[in-house]
Amino acid sequence: MFFFGIMGIDTKIKEVMDIHNITCKHCGRMGMYNLVKKYNYFHFFFIPIFRWGVEYNLVSRCCKSVFSLSKEKGKRLENGIDTFLDNKELKDKYNGGTQSRGNCPQCGNNVNPTFDYCPYCGKKL
Repeated sequence: MFFFGIMGIDTKIKEVMDIHNITCKHCGRMGMYNLVKKYNYFHFFFIPIFRWGVEYNLVSRCCKSVFSLSKEKGKRLENGIDTFLDNKELKDKYNGGTQSRGNCPQCGNNVNPTFDYCPYCGKKL
């Protein structure tokens, strides 16, 4: 927060919505994401005049990992236009400290990296 007498610049973090019944990209558990919108704004007498630097993030409830979304996809989710969320659209921003899973090179399924063989196709990892 930065003030110039009666005007200032601030950052706002707003929890927009919860996205239920989705598999976490990081840990592979079924859970939910919390869609969070972050932006900077200029205010005059605590009335927001304009904003910039809008970014959308998803926070996983199971492992607290954070993923960034494109502005367009974030706006569509926020407005209820788009409800489908693909893990390919998410960019890793912060992992919550849990061990991540890898993908099998043969079948592409998520596999725990401690496994020597894929439980889906039997290919050696």
